[in-house]
Amino acid sequence: MKPLNPKIKKYDYSTGNPFWLLSCTLPDGGRYRRKHSTEETAKQDRMRLIREYHGGGLKADEIQVAEAALLKLRRTSNPDAQGKDLLTIVDWFIKHYRDTRHELYLDEYVEDFINRKKKRRSVKTIQEILYYLNAFKEVFGSRKPSEIEWKELDRYLAVNNHVFHRYKVLNHFFGWLANEAKDISKLENPPISINPLSHIERPKQKRSRPEICTVPEVKNLIKKAIEKNCAPWFVWGFFTGMRPEAEMKQFWKNSEYGWKFVDLVDRKIIVSEEIEKTGKRTREIKIQDNLMAWIKFFASHPKDFPMLPTNLKRKFRAVKQEILLDKKAKENDIMRHTFISNLSKIEPIGEVCYQCATSLSMIRRHYKVLITDNKRVEEFFGISPGDFGLS
Repeated sequence: MKPLNPKIKKYDYSTGNPFWLLSCTLPDGGRYRRKHSTEETAKQDRMRLIREYHGGGLKADEIQVAEAALLKLRRTSNPDAQGKDLLTIVDWFIKHYRDTRHELYLDEYVEDFINRKKKRRSVKTIQEILYYLNAFKEVFGSRKPSEIEWKELDRYLAVNNHVFHRYKVLNHFFGWLANEAKDISKLENPPISINPLSHIERPKQKRSRPEICTVPEVKNLIKKAIEKNCAPWFVWGFFTGMRPEAEMKQFWKNSEYGWKFVDLVDRKIIVSEEIEKTGKRTREIKIQDNLMAWIKFFASHPKDFPMLPTNLKRKFRAVKQEILLDKKAKENDIMRHTFISNLSKIEPIGEVCYQCATSLSMIRRHYKVLITDNKRVEEFFGISPGDFGLS
């Protein structure tokens, strides 16, 4: 039963005479309101209600404890606690108290957190989370969550690099510890009630314009990929905008997806929320004419052109390093960036957002300004199997 805490407020009649109104919501849901001519009788009525709904009066030893608590409260040097009544203190305690016997150490919570994340996130995302949480464990792993103050976390962030991503990971982790996170199963006994990072201003992410490939670079990459038996991976990345690790790999690795989610009649590729990076939305990618030609070619040559080649990671890296300059070769999502930049020139921005699961601001600020020559866009969406002697 929720603790009863009747409120007393002073008012004046129209005649100018004062009265004290006692009001509260009773445990059965009914409202209690009574006027008193003096504050003292209002307080007496208040205590009567509390005793009535919380098991009668106090025993002698309980009265001694209550008196000792009141004396401590009167003599406290904490300005935030001064002037508060005992019932307010008890209400706060009931709401915020956590039994530390159930509380684990931070490194144990990190392990549990990662195991739960693995069920919903890609290998690459898990690696990124581990990178920041392992560094965090080195400093705080031997302590318990309830022992960590937000000022300590603020200082920790200030002396480390990659502040935006580090904050993002820690904020989600501590949000989970406080049972505030929505995309992960909750803890039975959360060790904290409030995420300490909520007291820290979220850092701003410094974004540079993404790297994209020119039309000659796209063609050279596909040509080299044909030699190394991984052409479908590059073609699919350049003309669907799927993220290589987060979506493409799951799309072709899981037998429940792949060709089953390629609709040649309505000319669309469905990326369900189960494999989409954020796990929050389903995308439908329009099949452009050149991609349709590639799809038909790959579907008719499954042995020579497997959609998920062996030694894929090594081949993917080798092809990029042979064709692109170092900065571009290191950009894992360069195929996606190239696709969005070109698509934004032939489709409305809202449609690009839907197909690629990216924001309006990202398209306007970055992608839409990367290509100024419309002929280049036409050449990009004209790249087909025939350009490489495939038919």
